[in-house]
Amino acid sequence: MKMLVFFVLLLAALPALALTPKQASSLAGLALKCASAEFPNKADHIASGMDDLARPRDAHPSFYGCFDWHSSVHGHWLMVRALKESPGLPAAANLRGVLDAHLSTAAIAGELARRALQGLLAQAHLSDPRRDASEHGVRPRFRARLRPRDA
Repeated sequence: MKMLVFFVLLLAALPALALTPKQASSLAGLALKCASAEFPNKADHIASGMDDLARPRDAHPSFYGCFDWHSSVHGHWLMVRALKESPGLPAAANLRGVLDAHLSTAAIAGELARRALQGLLAQAHLSDPRRDASEHGVRPRFRARLRPRDA
């Protein structure tokens, strides 16, 4: 996983460099290997009850692999970049299959629905920063500077 993140960051930092087919194949293989690996997984959302807990694949139909959501997004970007640089990769059919499944209309709609739900939960929980500051032990002199989002 760390190697995948390193190479994605390297590619992002050096956009002018083209990948050789061997490099594209190697990097795409890393992304392909973890794209559908549901576990291990680090969930990163607010759960206000048991109904908010879901398997990674159910919570994020497009981006559930590669340990966490963010890494999965980078992995998908890497698969697209590898196909763009080297369309004739040996794993091209597998890459396109994963991308077609994970970036389908239904999967993306599931991602958007989950993000909207998480936004509503966060807004309800953090609607008054003064209350939250008080609950979390923020000193009174700082608490007075906080304003509700509506104000």
